[in-house]
Order: sequence, then C-alpha cells, then structure tokens
Amino acid sequence: MQSLGAAIIRLTSEVSEMRGELKGFVNDKAHALQRVEIRSETEGMIEKAINSLAVTMEAAIKGAISAALREANGYTDAKVKELEARLAAQEDRDKKREADISRQTIGLGVVGIAGILYALYNLITHGGG
Repeated sequence: MQSLGAAIIRLTSEVSEMRGELKGFVNDKAHALQRVEIRSETEGMIEKAINSLAVTMEAAIKGAISAALREANGYTDAKVKELEARLAAQEDRDKKREADISRQTIGLGVVGIAGILYALYNLITHGGG
C-alpha cells in the first residue's frame, strides 16, 4: 500500500508539475499573442502617422508652390506694367522727336528755298555778277 500511496503522490506531483508547465506555456502563448497584437497596432499607428505626415507635407508643398507662383506672377505683372510704362514714355519721346525732325526738315526746306530765292533775287537785280 505504501508503494501505491507513494506512486499516487508521485503521480499527483507530476500532474501538478505538468499542470504548472501547461499554465506557463499558455501564459507564454498569451503574452506572445499580446505582443503580436501590440506590434500590429503599433505598425498600424505608424502607418497612419506616416500617411498623415505625407498628406500634410503634400499640402504644405502645394501651398509653398502656390505662394511662390503668386509671388512670381505678381513680380511678372509689376515688371510688365513697368515695361509698358517705359514703352509708352519712349513712344511719346519718339513722337516728339519725329515732330522736331519734321519741323527741322521744314525749316531746312524753308531756309533752302530762301537761299535759292535770295540767289535768284541777286541774279536778277545785279545781273549775275
């Protein structure tokens, strides 16, 4: 009987030990599953953060490009207006110069005709000599 009692005690002890190992295995498996879930959630959060950052950066880049284009267009418009004003002033000077040249040409023509008339007058009144 003692050997039966010892065998039962030993068997109970082994079952208890196996039960402890099984609990440890189950706990390890549960912890591993939790780590996998945590890793998955973390990767999901990182992916969302990266996507959000990409969208934010894209919007910022588009905003910067739009601002640069607006600034460049403003500069170009100002330069075009400045050049148009310079061109208009140049055209006014050209018209005045053309009018001055026309008056000078008329003046030279009048002086030339006056010279020819004077020469003819001298020729007629003094007889060519």
